[in-house]
Amino acid sequence: MSSLSLTQQQKLQVKLSPAQIQMIRLLEIPVAELQERIDEELQKNPMLEEAVETENDENLNEEEIYANEIEKEEYENPLQNEDFNYEDYVQDDEIPDYKTTINNASADDEHREVPLLESVSLSEYLESQIYLTSMDERECHIAKFIVGNIDDDGYLRRSVENLIDDLAFRESLVVSEEEMHKIIRQIQQFDPPGVGATTLQECLLIQLQQMPQTPMIVLSKKIIANYFNDFSHKNIAHLVTKLNVTEEKIREACEIIFRLTPKPGYAWTGMAYERHQNIIIPDFVVENRDGKLYLSLNNGDLPQLCVNKEYEDMLREMLANEQKKNEQEKEAIRFVRNNIDSAR
Repeated sequence: MSSLSLTQQQKLQVKLSPAQIQMIRLLEIPVAELQERIDEELQKNPMLEEAVETENDENLNEEEIYANEIEKEEYENPLQNEDFNYEDYVQDDEIPDYKTTINNASADDEHREVPLLESVSLSEYLESQIYLTSMDERECHIAKFIVGNIDDDGYLRRSVENLIDDLAFRESLVVSEEEMHKIIRQIQQFDPPGVGATTLQECLLIQLQQMPQTPMIVLSKKIIANYFNDFSHKNIAHLVTKLNVTEEKIREACEIIFRLTPKPGYAWTGMAYERHQNIIIPDFVVENRDGKLYLSLNNGDLPQLCVNKEYEDMLREMLANEQKKNEQEKEAIRFVRNNIDSAR
């Protein structure tokens, strides 16, 4: 027969409300992610809005000043209540004071703009190079039209005849084939190497022509220009016989070709573009003032936020007779209350 016994245990527990958990998570977010998080919350939470700064606080009348003071008093810090002491929860070496400070502005309240890498499309990059050439105004206009027809891979896949017809039909501009070919050849000298080519073979040849013309580069050009089919099928034996060189040199020339870019525009699209556009936004700003270093948080472009006053007033009115509300009205009260708590 089992016996009942009474034991006493002492446990240390910390209870965190959802608001406190959210606050702790926000403290860990870098500036860039915090800005994204704020933008996301502004989109989905109608109770949260950007504060409109007044040009001069002296213009506020007594009622507005009083209302602002009441709003400050009514705001309840989610990190301060009877069940939770934030100072007891973390040690000094876990989260520094600068991360728990509400105002993260520097001493001079100076707005710093972090330099970001501006995104430039392939078309814009090519157009910027047109004006570095000796082309006249008419040729520049035709060159911009050609650049606009270069696809994301860097290829000009439209035929010369179609380009000429489009210019004649859309802009009543008559261009000869000779003039069109001349301008295309100039564009093919632009950066990135190989841009403006019509085929893979032409793309590889353009890149090889822009390299220092060493004996191995010359051999690589012969392979691409005259024996592209054998190269595509990796028919080394045929290349050795036709070019009358050793297998070692053929393989060395093929290695050079393999290092070329089959898609010149690849650096402006997809993952390669993202790799070249890594943007680093610092969380801290270090200043040297008369030989002393001062550390401050980087505000970035974080907006000043506030809770929508109209919804707060609406919630007060709804809570006045909450017991008399039907289920649908109570659900609306819960929705407004939860979003206001999240906004705060």
